[in-house]
Amino acid sequence: MTTDNGFGPDETALDGVGLPAIPVSAGALIFDRAGRLLILKPTYKSGWTIPGGVMESDGETPWEACRREVAEECGLRIGAGHPARLACMDFRRPRPGKPGGVRYLFDCGVFSETSLAGIVVQPEEIAEHRLADLRTALTMLRKPIRRRVRAATGGQALRYLEDGLPVSGVGIAARRAEWHLRSAPSRLRPHLDGSARAVWARHDGRADENRWSRRSAPARQAEEER
Repeated sequence: MTTDNGFGPDETALDGVGLPAIPVSAGALIFDRAGRLLILKPTYKSGWTIPGGVMESDGETPWEACRREVAEECGLRIGAGHPARLACMDFRRPRPGKPGGVRYLFDCGVFSETSLAGIVVQPEEIAEHRLADLRTALTMLRKPIRRRVRAATGGQALRYLEDGLPVSGVGIAARRAEWHLRSAPSRLRPHLDGSARAVWARHDGRADENRWSRRSAPARQAEEER
């Protein structure tokens, strides 16, 4: 059990000295109505990236960091109630000269043409911006970002990664539920909200579950690893 200050009931701040200091950053997926992704070219490193940056140590949350960095880097304002989903978490192991940390990636959805036309980049950090279709964007993004974006855009379930790669067994249940949803009759799918889709996948999707269980093990494994 931990208390509000993050320590156990018999611990003090001095007892927490040995706790790991893990940097945390947050990024944003921002799309236009055509499905193109907003990408940025930094001034301080090669390649392209997405809006985002390091979380402040003053109690800022990952979602707050995401919104602040988007505003700072490209002038887009994301309200606290803006519809978004946490799409991916990536744990980066520390290496010599690199502290590692946890990377959050939020899917912030589609922005209007008016909002995107008003982008003003932070000149000290951003050289230029563009909207690129996802396939093109994935070829331009730096490798660690590319892995997270590819995972985040592969479905609606939260993706957990370590060093940019999926972890065996983690997320299989969610991906299987997505498979059931994709198998739903097209006439029903548009009328299901999130909770109804989950119920459908567990109950009304029994026939598809039976089809899933009858598939060969290699076929099931290939579907789960998508």
